[in-house]
Amino acid sequence: MMMLMMIMSRRMILRKRTMMLMRRRMKRRRRTMMLMMRRRKKRRRRMMMMRRRRKKRRRRMMMMRRRRTMMMMRRGEGDDDDEEEDEG
Repeated sequence: MMMLMMIMSRRMILRKRTMMLMRRRMKRRRRTMMLMMRRRKKRRRRMMMMRRRRKKRRRRMMMMRRRRTMMMMRRGEGDDDDEEEDEG
């Protein structure tokens, strides 16, 4: 009976120790995770801002291109008629 109790207590002590270690690790991990998340949030905000700016830029570029193509088409309506006929 005593032997069993000893073994059980030893196991319990080991388990407690491991639990304590795990808890400490978890606490540390949580702290690091929180810090990381904060940093990530800041970074994400920056990324979002950059993306928005890029989108605006892209839209502008697209508009400019469209205008240019439209202008080219208008210019080409009178001049390049015969070339188009040759292709067809």
